[in-house]
Amino acid sequence: MKVVLILTSPNDPHADSVISHLQNMDVQVVRWHMGEFNQSSIVTFEKNRSAVSIQSSRRQFCGEDIISCWVRRPEPVTDFLDDYNELDKRIISQESQAFLEGLFGSLGEAVWFSHPYYLRIAGHKPYQLRVAGSVGFLVPDYIISNESSKLHDFAAKHQQVVFKPISSHNTGFAHQGYWISILVKNYKPDDLASLVKNKPPSPCFLQQYIHKEFDARVTVVNHEVISIAIKPKSESTDNVDWRANLPQYDHIPIECPEGIKQSIIAYQKHMKLNFGAFDFAVDRDGRWWFLECNQNGQWLWLELETGLPISKIMAESLALVRRPLITETPLLPA
Repeated sequence: MKVVLILTSPNDPHADSVISHLQNMDVQVVRWHMGEFNQSSIVTFEKNRSAVSIQSSRRQFCGEDIISCWVRRPEPVTDFLDDYNELDKRIISQESQAFLEGLFGSLGEAVWFSHPYYLRIAGHKPYQLRVAGSVGFLVPDYIISNESSKLHDFAAKHQQVVFKPISSHNTGFAHQGYWISILVKNYKPDDLASLVKNKPPSPCFLQQYIHKEFDARVTVVNHEVISIAIKPKSESTDNVDWRANLPQYDHIPIECPEGIKQSIIAYQKHMKLNFGAFDFAVDRDGRWWFLECNQNGQWLWLELETGLPISKIMAESLALVRRPLITETPLLPA
């Protein structure tokens, strides 16, 4: 039995859409809600065999049967350990995570979208920016510092800068029952002066503001590069961060320049990723500026807006109908 394994959470329409396509292809799929690992799973890891039984869905698999694994957006196991005290919660979560990392490291024949070890490395934005420059992308000038004078000097140099979170975990997260989003904001030197008057408690990430014509979101699955322009419907729309008011933007499929495609594939190979969601600012001269790559970004809304078959492409990639870009699996955790 050959199985596609999808690691996700209960409320994930991306996984729902892809699983529907896989079922239409008669591909065996196991959906595993990682956050519920300690509650609904029975696991056995032996010398020559690893087995997992998921009680909540009555599904099971052996590690040796997995042909591909999609690490979609699983919740951490700590989210489901409220009945334990803090010390026990820490020990249980660390033991569970150690087991899961060992399991993931043992699926040697599986193709990953993408492997958790590589996802972790690829999520570091300072590293992303260095790699982006090395593969040929235009990268806006930037600084990450907790020294006020350097931040002020950088803002004065560019006159307009954007303030961005360093950690991808801070772009959106749940807090006390609410969803918190930290958006990219535009600052002039005087506005920034009051914000970082004293030494910041953590490093601040400032980037040169690009006067853009539109944003480009490029979704990459294996060798497939899907480019969509995100353009404001009105000149009065705040065009700094389209996530602030998505209905005010049009989504238009566009052709990705060949040079950008080549840099994207080089970036994916360097990071060892079979999936990536790239954000670019396209300026008034038609130049594409690399902003970031979300190694596990959202894309279903793009499919709904444009009709492009991203779910089908992902399903065919997981079923190995499409040739994978990266096939190697790391031997040890990064």
